[in-house]
Amino acid sequence: MTYTQSVAAPFAPSLIGAAGYHNLVADEDSGEIRIISLAGQGGQSGLSPQALQSLRGLPGLDGADGDPGLLGPPGPRGLAGIQGSSGAPGLEGESAEPSAPLFPSPPYLWTVRNEYVLDEDCDKTTITWNQWNSSGATYYGGGTGTNPGYWVVDSSGTANGYSGLFNAAGSFALAAKETYLLAILQPNNDSASNTEIIVGWTDKTSGSGDPNNGLFFQYLKATSANWLCRTASGGSIITSTGSGVAVTFSLSPYTVLEIVGNLLGTAYEFRINGVTVATHSASLPTAALHFTVFVKNGGLNQFTNVQTDKLYMRIRGLTR
Repeated sequence: MTYTQSVAAPFAPSLIGAAGYHNLVADEDSGEIRIISLAGQGGQSGLSPQALQSLRGLPGLDGADGDPGLLGPPGPRGLAGIQGSSGAPGLEGESAEPSAPLFPSPPYLWTVRNEYVLDEDCDKTTITWNQWNSSGATYYGGGTGTNPGYWVVDSSGTANGYSGLFNAAGSFALAAKETYLLAILQPNNDSASNTEIIVGWTDKTSGSGDPNNGLFFQYLKATSANWLCRTASGGSIITSTGSGVAVTFSLSPYTVLEIVGNLLGTAYEFRINGVTVATHSASLPTAALHFTVFVKNGGLNQFTNVQTDKLYMRIRGLTR
């Protein structure tokens, strides 16, 4: 039900009706008061035709009986959180579509599985990784209530004995992929004259020679007391950079080794205990590689082992 009421309004001459009053309409149900006349004093128009035209469709100006000349129908979804009584274009009204979800889109399109993650705490009594050895062995090192245990890659005391550990399931070509590799470990006992240790991405599955392809840390006692950062491709060591960081043979603290590939797989940082010691970007391997830990001794009754406490790798950019 509506009725017309005259209200004195000397403060708004451009909206004053013919008798000097506003012409308003009130709705008893909603309590709204709306303008039904824009006539000026003496019945003259209070607004020019150009001004009236510019008001058409503006939100918030409601004509008599909801005349769409001043208020269009509720518009499409606009800004969330600004809600009017009946809605208007560019804002969200009661009948507008719901706001956009607050959760961001995932960083990767999961149309296929494009990420591989291996997270190994080395606390299993049965070692699930692939192994190869000559006299050496890989075994569980036990644990306590405060230590979940570790895997030991041991050369044994037999001359030139060796042992290797690798994750065959996680073998991938790294080109054009974002990669990360982490090893928390500690070499133990450096009595052998030609101790060798390899940790990182390689294609080794047997034997005691250098990897044909890989990105890895290597300790060669006969060459240097420090970790070497090495790239192998096509059967040759292409790049070898000294880290300046000595290999420590103490069970505390453990050593943290990381190899971090950029988003495009075109450069790799070698990090020791969180500090970048080398970056390789030339002649990178294209063969499939896997996570490898390898130990070899160099003399009779001389052994070396590596206690591995954490092995982690992540590869993004896989396709099916």
